[in-house]
Amino acid sequence: MDNNSTRVRILGLKRLPLTTERLLSQLPKMRAFVTHLEELPQLTAPLEQLVVLRLRSIPECDLTAAISMLPALRVLHITNYGSRRLHLGRANALEVLTIGSWRGRELQDISSLSNLRQLRFLYCEDLMCLPSDIGLLTRLRHFELDFTSFLMVLPAGICSLTDLRQLVLSRCNALQRLPSGIGRLENLVSLGLAGCGRLEELPAGISSLSSLRKLNLAECNRLVVLPESISCLQNLQHIWMRKCWSITGLPDTIGGLMNLQTLDLAESKNLSALPESIGDLCSLRVLDLCRCSSIAEVPSSVSKLTSLQLLNLSLCDGLVHERVPQSVFNMPHLTCHI
Repeated sequence: MDNNSTRVRILGLKRLPLTTERLLSQLPKMRAFVTHLEELPQLTAPLEQLVVLRLRSIPECDLTAAISMLPALRVLHITNYGSRRLHLGRANALEVLTIGSWRGRELQDISSLSNLRQLRFLYCEDLMCLPSDIGLLTRLRHFELDFTSFLMVLPAGICSLTDLRQLVLSRCNALQRLPSGIGRLENLVSLGLAGCGRLEELPAGISSLSSLRKLNLAECNRLVVLPESISCLQNLQHIWMRKCWSITGLPDTIGGLMNLQTLDLAESKNLSALPESIGDLCSLRVLDLCRCSSIAEVPSSVSKLTSLQLLNLSLCDGLVHERVPQSVFNMPHLTCHI
């Protein structure tokens, strides 16, 4: 995005003067931040210069007509939009769309947003479903959904977004499962599911995410187990499972993750044991077991982790000091908290 574009801020006005269109058309490439307008201006000719538009606290109005007159618009942020219906119409140049604090339940047809690279829904608590045609956004690389209370499933079409790099579904409080075809996201690098408190399992297809490097399962309180096939994720570097209270153990196959660098299990209070195969994680640098109160011993194979830099065993109330391999304390470059 061009940082030399003119910035226009329109704050607190209910309506724009009639001369606004003429003045704006004389400006070079610009970004606009608009709040509290009761109605958007009716443009008589396309406004070619506007590339970034931020709308905040705008009541119900015809966004379709307004956006159709902005052919160069590439970034659109809509926050606290007053209507429960949201239809953007044709915005062929749009690359980034953020919708925040919106009380609508369903976004209308988005198939025309063919150039979209980033789509984010933030604090859209009442959102119940995603557009069924989301799979047509074939250029999408980042999809984020943060804090919803009613969305239970994702449309199968999301598995058609084969160019997707980041899929973030944080604090989706009603989400129960992921689509079985999620393994088709062959370019996915980061999968974030933090705070999805009703998610009980990961689909078997997750083992096909060959490009995955980051997996965030923190505060997935009902997640019972990791799939045995997790060892297929040979590019996985970081797993965060902090506060996964239903997890009691890890699969033996986890030792096959040769590129894993971070394994964060802190405050997973029912985790009672680690498999001996943990010692096969030759790239592991951080093993965090802080406040894992059910852990009674640390497997001797931990001493094989020559890349380990941090072993956090602090506040593990059930851990007997004698059951921590003494060789751990002699490992070079290791900081051990106990």
